[in-house]
Amino acid sequence: MRFDLFIKFLLFGAAWIGFGLYVFHRVSADQRKYETRMASIHAGQVRPETLTVARKYIENRQFHPAHVVYRSASGNSEIDETCRPSFYQTAKPGDRVTGYRFGDGYMIPKAASFPGKGSDYVKWSFLAAGLLMGMLVIVLGLFVSTRRGVAVTFRLSRG
Repeated sequence: MRFDLFIKFLLFGAAWIGFGLYVFHRVSADQRKYETRMASIHAGQVRPETLTVARKYIENRQFHPAHVVYRSASGNSEIDETCRPSFYQTAKPGDRVTGYRFGDGYMIPKAASFPGKGSDYVKWSFLAAGLLMGMLVIVLGLFVSTRRGVAVTFRLSRG
């Protein structure tokens, strides 16, 4: 058995598994945060604030993270939040939206970029893909490392 080759495959497979677990955990945490905030809003625990759209911009053309900058009713602070592309296209400077202030920032439900129920499919798909690819790479590594000097050659036949 070529132990060094197996270790390389094992590490690569573990990276795939780790990636799947990380994305699953990250999406689950974002989903819980969104649901907790929406429950607080519906329960009336957070008071609504009227925010005015000051300007909007796209930070990086490659990934298109759309930003809308809001001005609070007091006018002395600006709130820079990412938003859904559809909200970005319809928002105009001067528009008023309802926002809710939380400890780590504002939540503007109208502009929230959380996909809702679609996130369940995303998180389970990444977990399944990460686990399957990781296990496949590890099994392939075990198979390749146990072969002794077997070379695979391809012949071109002339016909």
